[in-house]
Amino acid sequence: MLSAKGSPLVAGTAQPNMDQPITVKVERGFMFKGAPVLVGMIVTLPAAIAWEVIGMGKAVRYIAPAPEPEPEPAEPEAFEEPPARRGRPPKFKEQES
Repeated sequence: MLSAKGSPLVAGTAQPNMDQPITVKVERGFMFKGAPVLVGMIVTLPAAIAWEVIGMGKAVRYIAPAPEPEPEPAEPEAFEEPPARRGRPPKFKEQES
């Protein structure tokens, strides 16, 4: 008899990697290893615990924002002469002495 145990076709979805710790941001406080984890803290938990607290609405998965790239230094621009005026030169009023 053939068995498809563990097959994605039978299970429905791929299982998350439970070996990697997950970083979460705490929305509602909870206890972990006998110590309080306060609201607003960003902590790294084992995957099984992280998925539990995410499922209970006590935390959300935290993805650190990407660092902003440093702006490239601007190269000094070469001095350019202003374009020559076209047409008639402007009229100047003569000063009376």
